[in-house]
Amino acid sequence: MEGAPPPVTTEGEATPEGEAMRDGAAEILSWAPSGELLTRTLRNGLLLVVAQDRSLAVAAIGLSFPTGYADDPKGQEGLTRALALHLEQGSRELRPGGRLARIHGAGGYTAMAVGAKQTRYEGLIPVWSLWDTLTDLTGVLHNPTVNEIRWRQSVSRATKDRSGVPRVGAQSVASAWSEPALLAGSARSGKPLTGLHPAKVRAEIQRRFAAHEATLIVVSPFTLEEVANKVEALYEDRPPRQRVRHPPTPPPPTVMIGSPKGRSKQQRFTWPIEGSYDAIWRARVVCGALNRQPRAAGEPAGAKLKCVLHEDPRRPALQVSTSGLQPSEARQLVIERLTRLAQDPVDHDVVDIERERQARALVGELHAPLSLASLLARALGARDVEADGRVGISTALDLESLSSPTRVTDMAGRLAARLLEPRPLAPPAPAESAESADPASPPAGPEDTDAERSAAGAQ
Repeated sequence: MEGAPPPVTTEGEATPEGEAMRDGAAEILSWAPSGELLTRTLRNGLLLVVAQDRSLAVAAIGLSFPTGYADDPKGQEGLTRALALHLEQGSRELRPGGRLARIHGAGGYTAMAVGAKQTRYEGLIPVWSLWDTLTDLTGVLHNPTVNEIRWRQSVSRATKDRSGVPRVGAQSVASAWSEPALLAGSARSGKPLTGLHPAKVRAEIQRRFAAHEATLIVVSPFTLEEVANKVEALYEDRPPRQRVRHPPTPPPPTVMIGSPKGRSKQQRFTWPIEGSYDAIWRARVVCGALNRQPRAAGEPAGAKLKCVLHEDPRRPALQVSTSGLQPSEARQLVIERLTRLAQDPVDHDVVDIERERQARALVGELHAPLSLASLLARALGARDVEADGRVGISTALDLESLSSPTRVTDMAGRLAARLLEPRPLAPPAPAESAESADPASPPAGPEDTDAERSAAGAQ
């Protein structure tokens, strides 16, 4: 992938008098790779996305499935994590752990993450082992090993996996999205899973991790056509399947408002964000700008505000926490801060600085094979490309939209508007038990006792 590193700029640099205002973020994003992606739907329904990066003698692979912990049946929380780990227990052609052993033995790296509605595998390997790795993957997708001993091992490992646990508290995310199933994000696998019959395990794998719903990303120094043709040949003997697409779910026009148990002067405001990469990127900017925003004259002394973004690819959420204020004061402070980001020219400088920071980070991701594969697996795994063929990386990720400052300020204005609307009371999602609570959650804890949901315009 060709392209020079992004230019170095100084945050908050003054514009000389009489000179046109420079948009630093748009300038930085113009240094994104100019290469193309080749997309192809294979015979078995698998969506293949190929990118070329000739910077190093390595290849990166991303594989995503549109299933996650929110799909776990009640009483079988943790099932998705266990199934995802069980796919590494071998196949007809591989011994248990054989695929990972081959990658690690060649000096490669692997990772797995389970989100609310997406499970993702990633790996970085020496380029000479790319074809063996892709061949091994076909066996894992179509002929996984399933037996009682291996299944119990997978369940045991799943109890220790905490990937995808919401940073903002599973209860807040579940309430904001009006989806109680999202509470499973903080639950651990339990004994009910160990008793599943192998036939049931196999059926769940075939249903939840089906190739015709998956997206495979390959980034390598080879040409796009060479990679696409070789991968297509690996699946040519598979039964034909129609590709099943899963478009992003629009977020409900709500905001969840609550205070941690016994802490009336701490308030949390949680908004659901659209599960698309461009919406998540804009939310990053809004969140970072809120954390950098200076105090305004007249703000209550001792008041504190902090923004955290839960970047789940399909169920993201933005949470603003306040402390040192009564509930009505906290609400007013958050409205004023968001309105300033949306309307105040002085605060637009804060937005522009954060846009530049996020643009640098994004361009850096696009220039490295593993981070590019991971980004494409997250973004395109949550939103299929429209049709097979070639498409520019900038177009696939809609970088032109990301470079627009008004899209960011508009989002801040919409978030503020939701807090200005009438607030019909709504019960929060069932509280998490102490044993299922995320140990990495903020000290205040995820339990909202004084909670309400506010309805307003759509995101």
